Amino acid sequence: MATQDRAFEIFVKRAVTTILKESTGRSKDSKDLKDACQAFLTTLDQHESGTISYDGSLAHAVLHPLQLACNSTNVKVVEQALGALHKLVAHAWLQGESSASEDLIADDSDTVQRVIKLVIKCGEISNPGLQLSVIRALLTFTTAEHFVAHGDSLMSAVRTVFNLALGSEDENIKRTACNALLQMLNTVAKRVTAYQLHSFSTTPSRRESEQGEGVAADLAAAARRSTISPQTSLHRSSLPHQASDASTHLPHRGSDPALQQGSEGGDAGQTTELSSDARTAQFASLAEQRDLRGLEAAIGSALPDQ
Repeated sequence: MATQDRAFEIFVKRAVTTILKESTGRSKDSKDLKDACQAFLTTLDQHESGTISYDGSLAHAVLHPLQLACNSTNVKVVEQALGALHKLVAHAWLQGESSASEDLIADDSDTVQRVIKLVIKCGEISNPGLQLSVIRALLTFTTAEHFVAHGDSLMSAVRTVFNLALGSEDENIKRTACNALLQMLNTVAKRVTAYQLHSFSTTPSRRESEQGEGVAADLAAAARRSTISPQTSLHRSSLPHQASDASTHLPHRGSDPALQQGSEGGDAGQTTELSSDARTAQFASLAEQRDLRGLEAAIGSALPDQ
């Protein structure tokens, strides 16, 4: 057995056992949590005895009892669950990349979105210790290379930390949240820059192929986004030769309605991508200037009502 696998087993067994011991009460929620913890510990024991082999699925299996623990009214139980989620990601036992879904956690099979939602749920409890743990966890989730959030899951994580920076009465929480927010947005801005450099260095024919494959997704995303800012329009207008070069690889494009529709879809997707990039740069700039009111307005305009 690998050392890392053994370390994982020791960690989750201790965390789930502690949650089980702290789960007092006779309510249905407490009973469900106890049953889930006991079922996971049984599965873990089977692995330790060699009855079942380790394939990484245990890291996902433990999410069920942790999810129930996050919904508990017992602060000690929530603390244990939050700490476990943070460590699972920090040690790369949980890895993944979220989709850019419009609805946060539309699919529980999306591990990144699911974990972020659970941590945000913990932040709803007015407990300074829990709120600090939420900030640290979300900072790890949004800056890790092996655990990448996109779309509304990323924006919801940013907004949660932002709300704590703006609304908390605890100076330590406000200071920690402000620093975390700056790191989060700077990381996102760097990723956007790296993605742009990679995209613009790709050959025109390859770029055109990638745009064609994503027409449906681009159209759906474009329909949901706000109007393009003047700064974005200037950015886009600076690349006319790239669009022209790409079109040379698709003969008779104008005479074929299907191809013409695909071209329009690709343009819509590219416009949306540039709009998103400009918005991210705006967030990073406001965070660096510590303009929380300006950041509030920018985040509010970028997110649908929740």
